[in-house]
Amino acid sequence: MNEVVCYPDPSNFNKIIWLASYPKSGNTWMRILLGYYLFGRAKNWNLDLNTLGRLMPGDASPAFFQQVSDKPLEMLTEEEIHALRPAYQKRLTQYPRTMFVKTHSGFFTEIGQPHIVPEYTEGAILIVRDPRDVACSVMRHFGFTADEAVDMMTDSQYCLGGALPGMPKTAETVPWTRLGTWGRHAQSWAGLGKACLLVKYEDLKNSPINFLQAYARWAGQKYDRKAALKAVRLSSIDTLRKREATEGFKERSHKADKFFGPAKVGRWREVLMPAQVSRLWAVNGDVAEDLGYRPEV
Repeated sequence: MNEVVCYPDPSNFNKIIWLASYPKSGNTWMRILLGYYLFGRAKNWNLDLNTLGRLMPGDASPAFFQQVSDKPLEMLTEEEIHALRPAYQKRLTQYPRTMFVKTHSGFFTEIGQPHIVPEYTEGAILIVRDPRDVACSVMRHFGFTADEAVDMMTDSQYCLGGALPGMPKTAETVPWTRLGTWGRHAQSWAGLGKACLLVKYEDLKNSPINFLQAYARWAGQKYDRKAALKAVRLSSIDTLRKREATEGFKERSHKADKFFGPAKVGRWREVLMPAQVSRLWAVNGDVAEDLGYRPEV
């Protein structure tokens, strides 16, 4: 079966669809589910989780930047890193099908250069999660305390990669990804308007079938119910936990014993102190409430 599928504007078939999120919001789970739905049949329903990046890569791969740089990444300045973004994103539009690319970047401009280049962008699927539960997952993944997780999510200058304070500048820590606060990150993607499909983690967990139906409508595709049912079964959290236990998962942080954690909605009530919730909400609550998250403590 041909992997090429139709998208909102067939004339832009080779532009990028970004799979966007703040870290630990369910992006990887959504990517696996969508990967099975779009490519499962063509791959005889046998997707290797550890090579999923070949089908749906992440934009923080140093290899993308190195392919368009004439000197080693560790030699580049921050300005030079940003200047490479249009070149590597243009390369991603030259595949024979639309590329789905995972990103944790906000839809920001740094030093006059957009992280996400509109010229090469078809649209985005943005997954958001209750920021209080995000904080719990950030703690586990990064080995942070609750206060450190809240610090991260309320810091307007926070970034991943080469600009992290105290981190050595190597090919593993660049490129440089601006997160900003949780709320500013989510808000930034609103600039794409209808080209951005908003997905809530809680809705995805409750009904992944509804997400695939919404995706098909947004993408202008015919919904494939059989493929959706199989994709949901093969990408269930329980199934992914079992596969990680036997196959490993290279996206697991060395600070965590496993990648696929509790996935529990409302876990923050068991983990965060009221003062930590209040601090998180003081910075991000307006956006969270706009997205339907209630401020109860």
